[in-house]
Amino acid sequence: MKISEFRPKDFDKIENAWKTLEKGVEMTWFQTYEWYKIVNKHFLMEKKKAPFRFGTYVLLSDDNDKPLMIAPIQVVHVGFYVKRVGLRKGFYFIGRQGFSDYLDFIYDDFKDEYLNEILTFLKDKYKMNSFFFENISSKVSSYKYLKTLKNVEQIDSLCMSIDLPDDYDTYHAKWTQNMRHGINQAYHRMEKDNIEISYEVVHHLDAKLADELNYIRLQRLKKKQEEAFAALPKTGKIYMTLYNFLIKSISKPVDILNEIEDCWCLITRCNGELGAFYCFEYKPENKTLYSLWVGTNQKYNRYKPGLTQLVQFMKDEIERGKPSFETVDLTRGNERYKYDLKADELVTSQFNFSLE
Repeated sequence: MKISEFRPKDFDKIENAWKTLEKGVEMTWFQTYEWYKIVNKHFLMEKKKAPFRFGTYVLLSDDNDKPLMIAPIQVVHVGFYVKRVGLRKGFYFIGRQGFSDYLDFIYDDFKDEYLNEILTFLKDKYKMNSFFFENISSKVSSYKYLKTLKNVEQIDSLCMSIDLPDDYDTYHAKWTQNMRHGINQAYHRMEKDNIEISYEVVHHLDAKLADELNYIRLQRLKKKQEEAFAALPKTGKIYMTLYNFLIKSISKPVDILNEIEDCWCLITRCNGELGAFYCFEYKPENKTLYSLWVGTNQKYNRYKPGLTQLVQFMKDEIERGKPSFETVDLTRGNERYKYDLKADELVTSQFNFSLE
Protein backbone atom coordinates (compact mmCIF):
# COMPACT_ATOMS: atom_id res chain seq x y z
CA MET A 1 0.00 0.00 0.00
CA LYS A 2 1.07 3.60 -0.66
CA ILE A 3 0.38 6.87 1.13
CA SER A 4 0.24 10.35 -0.42
CA GLU A 5 -0.49 13.71 1.18
CA PHE A 6 -2.28 16.69 -0.28
CA ARG A 7 -2.41 20.14 1.31
CA PRO A 8 -5.47 22.43 1.05
CA LYS A 9 -4.09 24.34 -1.94
CA ASP A 10 -3.85 21.04 -3.86
CA PHE A 11 -7.31 19.81 -2.89
CA ASP A 12 -8.50 19.47 -6.50
CA LYS A 13 -5.77 16.88 -7.19
CA ILE A 14 -7.56 14.37 -4.97
CA GLU A 15 -10.97 14.86 -6.59
CA ASN A 16 -11.11 11.64 -8.63
CA ALA A 17 -10.03 9.43 -5.74
CA TRP A 18 -12.43 11.18 -3.38
CA LYS A 19 -15.44 10.85 -5.68
CA THR A 20 -14.71 7.15 -6.08
CA LEU A 21 -14.66 6.55 -2.32
CA GLU A 22 -17.56 8.81 -1.32
CA LYS A 23 -20.02 6.46 -3.03
CA GLY A 24 -19.66 4.05 -0.12
CA VAL A 25 -23.02 3.42 1.55
CA GLU A 26 -21.63 4.36 4.98
CA MET A 27 -20.64 7.81 3.77
CA THR A 28 -23.03 10.68 4.52
CA TRP A 29 -23.34 13.83 2.46
CA PHE A 30 -20.82 15.39 4.86
CA GLN A 31 -18.17 13.06 3.43
CA THR A 32 -18.66 14.13 -0.20
CA TYR A 33 -16.11 16.00 -2.25
CA GLU A 34 -18.65 18.76 -2.89
CA TRP A 35 -19.01 19.43 0.84
CA TYR A 36 -15.31 19.26 1.62
CA LYS A 37 -14.58 21.63 -1.25
CA ILE A 38 -16.63 24.23 0.62
CA VAL A 39 -15.02 23.35 3.97
CA ASN A 40 -11.56 23.47 2.43
CA LYS A 41 -12.21 26.89 0.89
CA HIS A 42 -13.70 28.63 3.90
CA PHE A 43 -11.96 26.98 6.83
CA LEU A 44 -8.51 26.28 5.42
CA MET A 45 -7.84 28.56 2.44
CA GLU A 46 -9.65 31.80 3.35
CA LYS A 47 -9.67 31.66 7.14
CA LYS A 48 -6.87 33.41 9.02
CA LYS A 49 -4.00 31.00 9.45
CA ALA A 50 -3.85 29.66 13.00
CA PRO A 51 -0.32 29.15 14.33
CA PHE A 52 1.07 25.65 14.82
CA ARG A 53 -1.69 23.87 12.90
CA PHE A 54 -2.53 22.97 9.31
CA GLY A 55 -4.74 20.70 7.24
CA THR A 56 -3.67 17.67 5.23
CA TYR A 57 -5.50 15.03 3.23
CA VAL A 58 -3.92 11.58 3.53
CA LEU A 59 -4.68 9.20 0.66
CA LEU A 60 -4.06 5.48 1.04
CA SER A 61 -3.86 3.55 -2.24
CA ASP A 62 -2.96 0.02 -3.23
CA ASP A 63 0.10 -0.78 -5.35
CA ASN A 64 -1.97 -0.24 -8.52
CA ASP A 65 -3.01 3.27 -7.39
CA LYS A 66 -6.57 2.22 -6.54
CA PRO A 67 -7.79 4.56 -3.75
CA LEU A 68 -8.63 2.78 -0.50
CA MET A 69 -9.18 5.50 2.10
CA ILE A 70 -8.79 9.24 2.62
CA ALA A 71 -8.26 10.88 6.00
CA PRO A 72 -9.05 14.64 6.19
CA ILE A 73 -6.78 15.63 9.06
CA GLN A 74 -6.04 18.79 10.99
CA VAL A 75 -2.55 18.59 12.50
CA VAL A 76 -2.06 20.59 15.71
CA HIS A 77 1.61 20.87 16.72
CA VAL A 78 1.09 23.10 19.75
CA GLY A 79 -2.16 22.94 21.68
CA PHE A 80 -3.95 25.33 23.99
CA TYR A 81 -6.75 23.81 26.06
CA VAL A 82 -8.40 25.42 29.08
CA LYS A 83 -11.68 24.28 30.64
CA ARG A 84 -12.72 22.23 27.62
CA VAL A 85 -12.08 25.10 25.21
CA GLY A 86 -9.34 24.99 22.60
CA LEU A 87 -7.31 22.21 21.02
CA ARG A 88 -4.81 19.81 22.48
CA LYS A 89 -1.72 18.77 20.57
CA GLY A 90 -2.60 15.97 18.17
CA PHE A 91 -4.74 15.00 15.19
CA TYR A 92 -8.34 16.02 14.45
CA PHE A 93 -10.79 15.79 11.57
CA ILE A 94 -10.95 18.72 9.20
CA GLY A 95 -14.47 20.12 9.56
CA ARG A 96 -14.82 19.75 13.34
CA GLN A 97 -16.78 22.38 15.29
CA GLY A 98 -18.36 23.60 12.09
CA PHE A 99 -21.34 22.63 10.01
CA SER A 100 -20.33 18.96 9.60
CA ASP A 101 -22.77 16.92 11.68
CA TYR A 102 -21.07 13.65 10.76
CA LEU A 103 -17.31 13.23 10.44
CA ASP A 104 -15.45 10.17 9.25
CA PHE A 105 -12.68 8.82 7.06
CA ILE A 106 -13.61 8.54 3.40
CA TYR A 107 -13.92 4.96 2.19
CA ASP A 108 -16.02 2.59 0.15
CA ASP A 109 -14.94 -0.73 1.67
CA PHE A 110 -13.61 -0.32 5.23
CA LYS A 111 -10.79 -2.52 6.47
CA ASP A 112 -9.08 -2.23 9.84
CA GLU A 113 -5.63 -2.35 8.24
CA TYR A 114 -6.42 0.66 6.04
CA LEU A 115 -7.14 2.88 9.00
CA ASN A 116 -4.30 1.48 11.06
CA GLU A 117 -1.89 2.20 8.18
CA ILE A 118 -2.97 5.86 8.07
CA LEU A 119 -2.89 6.37 11.85
CA THR A 120 0.57 4.82 12.08
CA PHE A 121 1.79 7.04 9.22
CA LEU A 122 0.54 10.18 11.01
CA LYS A 123 2.11 9.13 14.31
CA ASP A 124 5.50 8.35 12.77
CA LYS A 125 5.72 11.35 10.44
CA TYR A 126 4.58 14.06 12.84
CA LYS A 127 5.98 12.53 16.05
CA MET A 128 2.66 12.81 17.88
CA ASN A 129 0.40 10.13 19.28
CA SER A 130 -2.83 11.82 20.33
CA PHE A 131 -5.96 11.44 18.20
CA PHE A 132 -9.27 13.27 18.74
CA PHE A 133 -11.92 12.18 16.23
CA GLU A 134 -15.47 13.41 16.80
CA ASN A 135 -19.00 13.14 15.37
CA ILE A 136 -18.53 9.56 14.19
CA SER A 137 -21.82 7.72 13.67
CA SER A 138 -22.37 4.47 15.53
CA LYS A 139 -23.64 2.98 12.25
CA VAL A 140 -20.28 3.00 10.50
CA SER A 141 -17.35 0.58 10.48
CA SER A 142 -14.77 3.13 11.64
CA TYR A 143 -16.82 3.63 14.82
CA LYS A 144 -16.77 -0.10 15.52
CA TYR A 145 -13.02 -0.25 14.95
CA LEU A 146 -12.14 2.76 17.14
CA LYS A 147 -14.35 1.45 19.93
CA THR A 148 -12.14 -1.65 20.22
CA LEU A 149 -8.94 0.28 20.87
CA LYS A 150 -7.39 0.07 24.31
CA ASN A 151 -7.61 3.06 26.66
CA VAL A 152 -9.90 4.97 24.31
CA GLU A 153 -12.02 7.77 25.77
CA GLN A 154 -15.49 7.89 24.23
CA ILE A 155 -17.78 10.92 24.50
CA ASP A 156 -21.29 10.39 23.13
CA SER A 157 -23.82 12.79 21.66
CA LEU A 158 -27.01 12.34 19.62
CA CYS A 159 -28.29 12.81 16.11
CA MET A 160 -31.85 11.90 15.12
CA SER A 161 -33.48 10.63 11.93
CA ILE A 162 -36.84 9.47 10.55
CA ASP A 163 -37.19 6.35 8.42
CA LEU A 164 -40.20 6.76 6.15
CA PRO A 165 -42.78 3.97 6.51
CA ASP A 166 -44.59 2.44 3.55
CA ASP A 167 -47.81 4.30 4.34
CA TYR A 168 -48.58 7.59 6.04
CA ASP A 169 -51.22 6.19 8.41
CA THR A 170 -48.59 3.96 10.01
CA TYR A 171 -46.38 6.98 10.62
CA HIS A 172 -49.26 9.18 11.83
CA ALA A 173 -50.36 6.52 14.33
CA LYS A 174 -46.97 6.79 16.08
CA TRP A 175 -47.36 10.48 16.89
CA THR A 176 -47.45 11.56 20.50
CA GLN A 177 -50.49 13.32 21.88
CA ASN A 178 -48.39 16.46 22.15
CA MET A 179 -47.56 16.25 18.44
CA ARG A 180 -51.19 15.78 17.39
CA HIS A 181 -52.32 18.67 19.55
CA GLY A 182 -49.54 20.93 18.29
CA ILE A 183 -50.27 20.30 14.62
CA ASN A 184 -54.04 20.68 15.05
CA GLN A 185 -53.60 23.86 17.05
CA ALA A 186 -51.27 25.33 14.40
CA TYR A 187 -53.79 24.74 11.60
CA HIS A 188 -56.61 26.11 13.75
CA ARG A 189 -54.62 29.30 14.29
CA MET A 190 -53.93 29.59 10.56
CA GLU A 191 -57.62 29.28 9.77
CA LYS A 192 -58.58 31.82 12.42
CA ASP A 193 -55.95 34.35 11.30
CA ASN A 194 -56.47 33.79 7.55
CA ILE A 195 -52.98 32.44 7.02
CA GLU A 196 -52.51 30.55 3.76
CA ILE A 197 -49.60 28.14 4.00
CA SER A 198 -47.81 26.17 1.29
CA TYR A 199 -44.44 24.66 0.55
CA GLU A 200 -42.19 24.06 -2.42
CA VAL A 201 -38.94 22.16 -2.85
CA VAL A 202 -36.21 24.29 -4.39
CA HIS A 203 -33.13 22.59 -5.80
CA HIS A 204 -31.10 25.69 -6.58
CA LEU A 205 -30.80 28.75 -4.35
CA ASP A 206 -30.32 32.08 -6.07
CA ALA A 207 -28.46 34.80 -4.17
CA LYS A 208 -31.63 36.60 -3.06
CA LEU A 209 -33.27 33.48 -1.61
CA ALA A 210 -30.02 32.36 0.02
CA ASP A 211 -29.74 35.75 1.76
CA GLU A 212 -33.35 35.46 3.00
CA LEU A 213 -32.74 32.00 4.41
CA ASN A 214 -29.47 33.02 5.99
CA TYR A 215 -31.09 36.00 7.72
CA ILE A 216 -33.78 33.77 9.27
CA ARG A 217 -31.18 31.15 10.24
CA LEU A 218 -29.05 33.74 12.01
CA GLN A 219 -32.08 35.13 13.85
CA ARG A 220 -32.87 31.62 15.12
CA LEU A 221 -29.23 31.09 16.10
CA LYS A 222 -29.13 34.41 17.94
CA LYS A 223 -32.24 33.50 19.92
CA LYS A 224 -30.80 30.11 20.93
CA GLN A 225 -27.53 31.74 22.00
CA GLU A 226 -29.37 34.35 24.07
CA GLU A 227 -31.40 31.65 25.82
CA ALA A 228 -28.25 29.63 26.55
CA PHE A 229 -26.44 32.75 27.81
CA ALA A 230 -29.32 33.67 30.13
CA ALA A 231 -29.12 30.23 31.77
CA LEU A 232 -25.42 30.65 32.68
CA PRO A 233 -24.23 31.67 36.16
CA LYS A 234 -22.54 35.07 36.54
CA THR A 235 -19.02 33.70 36.14
CA GLY A 236 -20.11 31.71 33.10
CA LYS A 237 -21.53 34.84 31.48
CA ILE A 238 -18.23 36.69 31.99
CA TYR A 239 -16.25 33.79 30.55
CA MET A 240 -18.60 33.38 27.57
CA THR A 241 -18.52 37.13 26.81
CA LEU A 242 -14.72 37.08 26.66
CA TYR A 243 -14.74 33.90 24.58
CA ASN A 244 -17.24 35.30 22.04
CA PHE A 245 -15.21 38.51 21.77
CA LEU A 246 -12.09 36.46 21.00
CA ILE A 247 -13.87 34.34 18.37
CA LYS A 248 -15.35 37.38 16.61
CA SER A 249 -11.95 39.09 16.55
CA ILE A 250 -10.16 36.23 14.78
CA SER A 251 -12.86 34.88 12.46
CA LYS A 252 -15.81 35.99 10.38
CA PRO A 253 -19.19 34.32 9.75
CA VAL A 254 -19.14 31.79 6.93
CA ASP A 255 -22.00 32.10 4.42
CA ILE A 256 -22.33 28.50 3.29
CA LEU A 257 -25.81 28.80 1.78
CA ASN A 258 -24.49 30.82 -1.14
CA GLU A 259 -22.01 28.03 -1.89
CA ILE A 260 -24.52 25.19 -2.27
CA GLU A 261 -24.95 24.25 -5.93
CA ASP A 262 -27.69 21.63 -5.60
CA CYS A 263 -29.99 20.95 -2.67
CA TRP A 264 -33.44 19.96 -1.49
CA CYS A 265 -34.64 23.11 0.23
CA LEU A 266 -38.14 22.89 1.69
CA ILE A 267 -39.44 26.46 1.53
CA THR A 268 -42.60 27.27 3.50
CA ARG A 269 -44.55 30.43 2.70
CA CYS A 270 -47.22 32.08 4.82
CA ASN A 271 -49.42 34.42 2.80
CA GLY A 272 -46.66 34.47 0.21
CA GLU A 273 -43.96 35.47 2.72
CA LEU A 274 -41.08 33.23 3.76
CA GLY A 275 -42.25 31.45 6.91
CA ALA A 276 -39.69 28.71 7.46
CA PHE A 277 -37.22 26.44 5.70
CA TYR A 278 -35.38 23.15 5.94
CA CYS A 279 -32.28 22.96 3.79
CA PHE A 280 -31.41 19.33 3.00
CA GLU A 281 -28.72 17.67 0.95
CA TYR A 282 -29.44 14.34 -0.73
CA LYS A 283 -27.12 11.36 -1.04
CA PRO A 284 -28.51 8.83 -3.54
CA GLU A 285 -26.31 5.91 -2.43
CA ASN A 286 -28.15 5.66 0.89
CA LYS A 287 -31.36 7.46 -0.16
CA THR A 288 -31.10 9.95 2.68
CA LEU A 289 -31.89 13.64 3.07
CA TYR A 290 -29.47 15.32 5.48
CA SER A 291 -30.61 18.47 7.26
CA LEU A 292 -28.02 21.22 7.04
CA TRP A 293 -29.90 24.29 8.24
CA VAL A 294 -33.36 25.13 9.49
CA GLY A 295 -35.02 28.41 10.27
CA THR A 296 -38.38 29.94 11.15
CA ASN A 297 -39.57 33.47 10.59
CA GLN A 298 -40.47 34.57 14.13
CA LYS A 299 -43.42 36.52 12.73
CA TYR A 300 -45.10 33.19 11.95
CA ASN A 301 -43.68 31.08 14.75
CA ARG A 302 -47.06 30.46 16.43
CA TYR A 303 -48.25 28.62 13.29
CA LYS A 304 -45.36 26.11 13.34
CA PRO A 305 -44.75 26.62 9.60
CA GLY A 306 -41.60 24.49 9.42
CA LEU A 307 -42.98 21.55 11.36
CA THR A 308 -46.39 21.40 9.66
CA GLN A 309 -44.93 21.57 6.18
CA LEU A 310 -42.16 19.06 6.87
CA VAL A 311 -44.90 16.63 7.90
CA GLN A 312 -46.92 17.53 4.79
CA PHE A 313 -43.85 17.06 2.60
CA MET A 314 -43.19 13.58 3.99
CA LYS A 315 -46.89 12.69 3.67
CA ASP A 316 -46.92 13.75 0.01
CA GLU A 317 -43.77 11.76 -0.71
CA ILE A 318 -45.12 8.62 0.96
CA GLU A 319 -48.48 8.83 -0.83
CA ARG A 320 -46.78 9.53 -4.15
CA GLY A 321 -45.24 6.08 -3.92
CA LYS A 322 -41.59 5.24 -4.55
CA PRO A 323 -40.22 8.36 -2.82
CA SER A 324 -36.74 9.47 -3.84
CA PHE A 325 -35.54 9.14 -0.25
CA GLU A 326 -36.12 6.63 2.52
CA THR A 327 -34.68 8.55 5.47
CA VAL A 328 -34.88 12.14 6.69
CA ASP A 329 -31.80 12.70 8.84
CA LEU A 330 -32.40 15.63 11.20
CA THR A 331 -28.74 15.43 12.27
CA ARG A 332 -27.38 16.89 15.51
CA GLY A 333 -29.48 17.61 18.55
CA ASN A 334 -32.30 15.89 20.42
CA GLU A 335 -34.84 18.72 20.50
CA ARG A 336 -38.37 17.91 21.64
CA TYR A 337 -39.92 18.32 18.19
CA LYS A 338 -37.73 15.52 16.82
CA TYR A 339 -39.11 13.10 19.38
CA ASP A 340 -42.62 14.31 18.56
CA LEU A 341 -41.87 13.49 14.92
CA LYS A 342 -40.94 9.97 16.09
CA ALA A 343 -37.35 10.36 14.99
CA ASP A 344 -34.94 7.66 16.16
CA GLU A 345 -31.84 8.40 18.20
CA LEU A 346 -28.45 7.78 16.60
CA VAL A 347 -25.39 7.90 18.82
CA THR A 348 -22.36 9.77 17.50
CA SER A 349 -19.10 9.73 19.40
CA GLN A 350 -15.80 11.44 19.88
CA PHE A 351 -12.89 9.05 20.33
CA ASN A 352 -9.75 10.26 22.10
CA PHE A 353 -6.89 7.78 22.04
CA SER A 354 -3.22 7.00 21.47
CA LEU A 355 -1.75 4.12 19.53
CA GLU A 356 0.19 1.48 21.45
